[in-house]
Amino acid sequence: MTILLWILGLLGFVYAIIDTALLHGLARLMRPRRRFVGTSAEDTAFPSVAILVCARNEEHNIAACLDSLLRQNYTGEWKIVVADDRSEDATAAILARYAAQYPERIQTIRIDELPSGLSPKKHALTQLHSVVNSEIVVLTDADCIVLPTWISGMASCFGTGVDWVSGYSEFPARGAYFSLLNGVQALDFLSHRTVDAAGVGLGAPITACGQNLAFRRVIFAELGGFEGVAGVVSGDDDLLMHKLAAKRPQAIRYATDPGTFVLSRGAETWSRAWEQRKRWASKTVHYNMQTVILLGSVFAFYLLLLCGGVLSLVAWLAGASPLWPIAFAMAWVWKTAWDALVTARGIRLFHAGHLWLWFVPTALLHIPMIVGAVLVGIFGKFTWKDSGTKRVAG
Repeated sequence: MTILLWILGLLGFVYAIIDTALLHGLARLMRPRRRFVGTSAEDTAFPSVAILVCARNEEHNIAACLDSLLRQNYTGEWKIVVADDRSEDATAAILARYAAQYPERIQTIRIDELPSGLSPKKHALTQLHSVVNSEIVVLTDADCIVLPTWISGMASCFGTGVDWVSGYSEFPARGAYFSLLNGVQALDFLSHRTVDAAGVGLGAPITACGQNLAFRRVIFAELGGFEGVAGVVSGDDDLLMHKLAAKRPQAIRYATDPGTFVLSRGAETWSRAWEQRKRWASKTVHYNMQTVILLGSVFAFYLLLLCGGVLSLVAWLAGASPLWPIAFAMAWVWKTAWDALVTARGIRLFHAGHLWLWFVPTALLHIPMIVGAVLVGIFGKFTWKDSGTKRVAG
């Protein structure tokens, strides 16, 4: 047990170093910065934009998403292109109605088959890329709502040398959405997006979110699209970003203007939230080596905290020294204190003060949720899009 405590102390020290780096990255993003201005015509004109949306069985969400997209105040050329990915509900009919009503704005494509071994969303996104020729592509999901300033804000981040812009996406956790499930999801999601932003601020991007990102269309072909990761179910966002980061990490920016924030619906049940977390965790083994080592050290710390804490508590109840569970409890307090510091900066950056209400319950659930999701997501199975089938990332 003494050796375990030494390992726990070492991992706790590494965890503090990582969080210190994240705080530094967030601080860099929060400093006043000059707008990216270049001297080329590209920087002074409004680039053409295509909004790409993948929809599968989204009859309850797609209309609200399209309504918000259609309200964009962007003065440059823009359009919406939606892939109906084998939907079996009324999604196709809704898309047809919108395309007929707004032919100058909305284009749809239908995907009837999924080639064996390919990720559904990566396949759909590849098909969307094949039919657009805009300068910038902006991505969101069919269950998301955007502000009228969304395209304008994201496009304004592109200047000379900028090829990719990640943005913030949030889950509702107040008003009609006030519940433990929504609150925990919202704060957990904010923690993910905080890491996204911190990595960009450090010049070492870690993750991204496909609900809110944009990049120059030409880099998709330059990076070979999803070649090499096309069979990984998740990761249509950060795995592509890692390809760019390996070549030009300085070409990646993060949009922090509230006008670019996207609202996404959280999972409606605990079981769906669990499936979602497993899917997100499944892609981590496909990250670059540096990121895998970084996240692996965090996971090792969580795993030791969880297993060692439980075992020390059982041993204490059986008559062993109470110092062991006290040591693990102190390590948990250490971890939670550092999390609070990073969370505070993320909440400030993303104007999400209402999420403090959910910090304690999320802190209690965080370690078992992450450990379980990673183990099952990597080595087990998860449901994709309520299709009744199980897919394993690989």
